[in-house]
Amino acid sequence: NSPPVIYKDLVITGAAVQESPSLGAAGDTRAWDIHTGKLVWQFHSVARPGETGADTWEGDSWKGRSGTNVWGFMTLDPKLGILYMPFWQPTYDYYGADRKGENLFGDCIVAVDATTGKLKWYFQTVHHDLWDYDISGPPVLFDVNENGKKIPAVAEMSKTGLLYVLDRRTGKP
Repeated sequence: NSPPVIYKDLVITGAAVQESPSLGAAGDTRAWDIHTGKLVWQFHSVARPGETGADTWEGDSWKGRSGTNVWGFMTLDPKLGILYMPFWQPTYDYYGADRKGENLFGDCIVAVDATTGKLKWYFQTVHHDLWDYDISGPPVLFDVNENGKKIPAVAEMSKTGLLYVLDRRTGKP
């Protein structure tokens, strides 16, 4: 749904998936070698067993789950080598009885190492979204001055009208 991000020798792509039914294609973000086309890394948009966030899905509700994807614009900080991904909520939009829990990485700003796809941090704006409050805008990078100290920040506006401003190195508000 949006253009890929180019970083060094990588083409990083989000994924377009269906809004229903709830089971279907994964919305994983992937990085491809720009020269060979080979897959370099894949970030699971729905945490799998053994991964950070797997415990936020009750039972096997993560299996085959669709919807959780980056459909909007990703933002790259080339200086820090961090990719910021705004994730949509899991399907269905207005029904969640089949996916109890906080449902990571739905409704999250996720920061990964752009070279490896390894998770650096995440910030979930809505736990177990039932109202289509996904993150839809591109993360905005800027610097905040606090008591004379420069802090690299990332800002994200939510569909609920809240503005989240986070330290882009750590994800701390």
